[in-house]
Amino acid sequence: MKKLWRVKALRGELRRTEIRRNTGFQLTTQEFVLQKESQAYHIAFDDILGVVEQGSPPAFPEEWSGDTRVPAADSPGVVKIVATNMRIHRPGGITETGAGTLHVRLSEEFTLQLLRLLKKD
Repeated sequence: MKKLWRVKALRGELRRTEIRRNTGFQLTTQEFVLQKESQAYHIAFDDILGVVEQGSPPAFPEEWSGDTRVPAADSPGVVKIVATNMRIHRPGGITETGAGTLHVRLSEEFTLQLLRLLKKD
């Protein structure tokens, strides 16, 4: 298994961690973190405009991008997170993007906990 990008500081209290297919997901009381091999995305709850669970199961749950298999945008478990700002940690440093959308496959339990934490804010 490849190493995930190391997260040194999380804002808030850690509530949940999941690792699937060389991707790590962390949820704190203040932010959502997606970890990959060479980068980590931090999205503060204050910056999240909405979380949308994608529609019905497609005929082909996965698509190919070059030699990489990725989830189809409307496959079950895929969640669209719309945010006004995302911090991306890479080996070259930290960058902040403007508004953006992140499509990510989350477990049902993780999604429910994310929604509960967002309602508290």
